[in-house]
Amino acid sequence: MLQRLNKEADLFIVTTAAYADSAQRLTRSDQILIVDQLPAEAQHDQRFPVGSMKQWHKLHLALQLVQTAEQRRGRRYSHLLKLRSDYFYVHPQRLIKDVIQQTQQPEAGLVGASDKVFGGPRDWMMLFQGFFQSLEGWFDDREQHYWPINLAQVLASDEALKWYGMNWPVELIGQPETTEAWRQVLLKGGDGLATALAQFKPGPNTTYHRLFQGHPRFASEVSFARFLNFNGIPFRDCRSLRGFLYSDRNTCL
Repeated sequence: MLQRLNKEADLFIVTTAAYADSAQRLTRSDQILIVDQLPAEAQHDQRFPVGSMKQWHKLHLALQLVQTAEQRRGRRYSHLLKLRSDYFYVHPQRLIKDVIQQTQQPEAGLVGASDKVFGGPRDWMMLFQGFFQSLEGWFDDREQHYWPINLAQVLASDEALKWYGMNWPVELIGQPETTEAWRQVLLKGGDGLATALAQFKPGPNTTYHRLFQGHPRFASEVSFARFLNFNGIPFRDCRSLRGFLYSDRNTCL
């Protein structure tokens, strides 16, 4: 699939030394970065307390490669996709066309399958350099904290985004048992609920409701949802990006 995509778009790869040969067979050498060959980046990669943080480091480095290519060519890309080689794409036949078609309007935001694979307009995607840079200060070991919730962004998104894994005050939304019921509560709450969620200050007895529980120190999918929520970027499902991670994904590029 990656070989086919490389005929339609530029492919940038960030990986480790074990997969350097595989990367060389897929794309140009100036569009490849091997983390192990950069001492500072390799050391950074090793000190992350949670393994899922490494994907955001690699995306950050990949976006730097993209910017270098843009400066060299004197033009910007219109859309970017963050893909994984350890992910099985169920319907990849129209992948690039579908992503572009679904995100042509700025208000459309991004599309994907949570934080696993996603894409959209170039400028939205470039914001993830900031996400990586804020991991340790804002997202690491903050799973029990309340973040002000942008209700409009949640309602503009669907269940491809784990918004239902964020901390929602029970006193404001109750404990809906399904995402469908939850969405109805949010719609019914209107502007009053939107203001309450944006201005909520937790107290010593505050309890939260969520239907998705990630890693207790750094839940990558929930942190991804919080970041998009904070920036007001909608996120929706894309058929061409549906799929699942391989069970033996540690052996993939």
